Amino acid sequence: MSMKAGLKLVMTSFIRAIDSGGMFWQGKESYESLDAALQDLNVGLEAVLKDIYGFGS
Repeated sequence: MSMKAGLKLVMTSFIRAIDSGGMFWQGKESYESLDAALQDLNVGLEAVLKDIYGFGS
């Protein structure tokens, strides 16, 4: 799995999570801070993993 963050003209989200099967989570287009983006990533990954594996905190 990898995490990508940054600004590109073709990106629709500032941060996204990608594995060998492709993108499985993407955040919002912009955030107030990098910390806010990483917090959203954490919440998003927790939700995705709970959906996949049926557990989480």
